[in-house]
Amino acid sequence: MRQRCRRRLAETGLRAVDLHELCAEFGSRRARPVVLSSMTMPSNNIHAMLVRASEADYIVYERDTTPLHQQHLIAHELGHLIWDHRGLTGLSGGHADYDPVEELEAETTATLLLERQHRTLAGLARSERTRTMGQALGFEFGRW
Repeated sequence: MRQRCRRRLAETGLRAVDLHELCAEFGSRRARPVVLSSMTMPSNNIHAMLVRASEADYIVYERDTTPLHQQHLIAHELGHLIWDHRGLTGLSGGHADYDPVEELEAETTATLLLERQHRTLAGLARSERTRTMGQALGFEFGRW
């Protein structure tokens, strides 16, 4: 799954590292904005959602949580957009039904986006010598 998601990310040609910039770049490439909006979510079970409107795609995420959790929520919903997932498939017993393969793709894509962000930011903080050693060991900074 990680390899499939890496290939998908590479196909997008996205260069930005920061999630807000990634959303803007992805929206620009599709000529369809990705708008980020934080709010206090109405349920303990829902932390984020993707809303596809006629003029834009909206990633709405929980305001009342940690910045790290917010980053993960944004990355997960962006993963759904990158894969062009259809989203909610129905309701069962009052709970939302989501395609488990789509959720795994979105979650794995989110992990790769956040890993790339961390590696790149950590790489900027490293000395040139440490960076050279990391590359010699096979670490790729700022790449999928």
